[in-house]
Amino acid sequence: MSRTSSSLTHEEQHTFEESMHLYAINNSVVLHNKKMLKKLNMPVALCSAEQQRQRTPTTTEDEHLPAKMIL
Repeated sequence: MSRTSSSLTHEEQHTFEESMHLYAINNSVVLHNKKMLKKLNMPVALCSAEQQRQRTPTTTEDEHLPAKMIL
């Protein structure tokens, strides 16, 4: 808990801006990724997947693939 952002000075927080972030929930990951993409000030594309599944997914991983992805 000594390294949480609320316990760091502003200067210390700045040193972590480019580091990897770990989140407990996917929604936090999505928000962080959107923030970082916006910060790049570069064009992005929202790509939608074509789902032509003719069979039942065999693994739980198949069931959680995103239908849309930002590139």
